Amino acid sequence: AEPGHVWLIDYPGDIIGSGLPTVSYKSVTSRLVYGPTRVDTEGFPAIGIQGGLAIETDEGVALWYTTGDHDTSTLGINRAYVSDVSRNRSNLLAWCQARCTQMHVTDLDDGTDTVFEHPVQGTRYDARSARFAAEGRFLAATAGDDIVIMNLTTGESYVAASMTPSDVGRPFLAWAPFGPELFASSFSYGGSETEVVHIHLGTGVVDSVTLPFGGAMSLVVVDRNHADALTGRPGGNTPADCPPPNPRTGGRLAHCSFSF
Repeated sequence: AEPGHVWLIDYPGDIIGSGLPTVSYKSVTSRLVYGPTRVDTEGFPAIGIQGGLAIETDEGVALWYTTGDHDTSTLGINRAYVSDVSRNRSNLLAWCQARCTQMHVTDLDDGTDTVFEHPVQGTRYDARSARFAAEGRFLAATAGDDIVIMNLTTGESYVAASMTPSDVGRPFLAWAPFGPELFASSFSYGGSETEVVHIHLGTGVVDSVTLPFGGAMSLVVVDRNHADALTGRPGGNTPADCPPPNPRTGGRLAHCSFSF
């Protein structure tokens, strides 16, 4: 939640969930800012918030802070799942609990909690799927094959698009660095195709493409200039020109760019 800094979490025996975790807070230049210290809270440190950690527990989201005696406050009362924190000037946390039929957006500064139902009441969101837009006005989450947009200004939600139905996994979401543009990628690990959907909230235009290779698990969105620099292929290819990945012991060496 704080640019240029990262939380590091260690467990006894290097096994996640075995005993109390030890946490440290560092700058990206490796300067130690806080810790290491043990977090004596029964739960999973899910994400960094301003000044501390949000921890998933069976009795809600515990908010643990580095100041004072690490007193915690709790959001919710049931098994909780943390999705994302805002990365602009606001201090918002997206989370849900129990069956996840409601997505909560809580302002950690004043405690204001906004609840978003799925447009089809009773439909469950995919736990931990929600992502805040970089410019702060929108939150997106998946619910099965639906991509739901939540307007943080008006409190409204709607289904912006639906992915091709799949039984192997749920879509991954990633916002563009600037502007209200959202990308979704199908889970295609072990498969032979990857579906990518592009949603432009400003124009309402939805584009989709099916790439002729699998293995996609999540997205990182960069602007066109950065993409061209990374791939060395200005302008991109057509999806049909993308070769299948070339798996090697040291990782995949082939790459491909494409344009909608």
